[in-house]
Amino acid sequence: MATGGSKKRRLDDHGAAADQDGSPLAAEEVSPRLVDVQDAQLLIDERISRVEESMQRQVDALVGANAALKNQVDDLKLETGDLRRQIQVLKKDVKWTYSAPDIPTSHWIDQGHDAEYIAEMRKLVKKIKKTSEKLRNGEEIYVNLRASGVFLAHDDVLLPHWSELSDAIQLGGEGDLVKVIIHGIQLNQSVIEMFSQSLVSKCGAIDLANNDFMNQDGVNFAVEVMRNNPRMKAFGFGNAIQNEEIADQLCRSIMIHPHIHSLSLSRCCNEGDTFGYTMLKTLLSSSTSKSFVKLYLMRSHIRTNGCSILPDYIATNTH
Repeated sequence: MATGGSKKRRLDDHGAAADQDGSPLAAEEVSPRLVDVQDAQLLIDERISRVEESMQRQVDALVGANAALKNQVDDLKLETGDLRRQIQVLKKDVKWTYSAPDIPTSHWIDQGHDAEYIAEMRKLVKKIKKTSEKLRNGEEIYVNLRASGVFLAHDDVLLPHWSELSDAIQLGGEGDLVKVIIHGIQLNQSVIEMFSQSLVSKCGAIDLANNDFMNQDGVNFAVEVMRNNPRMKAFGFGNAIQNEEIADQLCRSIMIHPHIHSLSLSRCCNEGDTFGYTMLKTLLSSSTSKSFVKLYLMRSHIRTNGCSILPDYIATNTH
């Protein structure tokens, strides 16, 4: 049946197409070569991907260069600050002699301490003086203060002696890293502040145990010392940590440190604390996990509950 109109023509019928004047049109004008939409989209996506990868490489290069520059600036700040502090101490002590006054035995008796305590305290003061003198003379880079058998509480009468030791560390041999061990001796905020100033860029190893820190003071001090001493290789902390948040702060500071490979975290968790295993996972399962040469976790009440994290770490740690 006729429809009253011309029959539909196939688009690929080259002879059927005509312009308004009836002249045939070129085939390519009527039916240009069709491009598969999916192929076109893949081509576009590929080009976009190459551009994005190129841009990302440029961004990564800039980020890396910026990080390296920031590290250099941070190192210069540390060195400059340390130099300023040394100059201040030198101005004060052009002709140095150990000036902290002797502490009479009567002071300790008046405080109610027994003979054993007084003997240990006298040993501590004598050791501080001897170490300060050796540091000043360039004969020593090792601060080893340990109370044996009795815990030594802080007393403000000790502050001049701590100050002498702090200044001596600050003026220690050029480029020499000091190793600091303090066990069984209370360190209050005043002493912490002294050592925070003197240990900048000076500390190659620090071991703190049974120091009776107030609240989070101990972890804050430890984190600051690590941050200010990028060349530190050994860290020990044998003091109770109050909660999981503080423990996480300490562990993450250890993990981002570039050179710590010997680690001791003893007696950090009290019996009943449950975050010891979380600390262990952070130290051993992190994507930035270190190859610790020494890992000491005695008396930290860490329960693995059958998890194989420790043997797995040992099996894959060639060090």
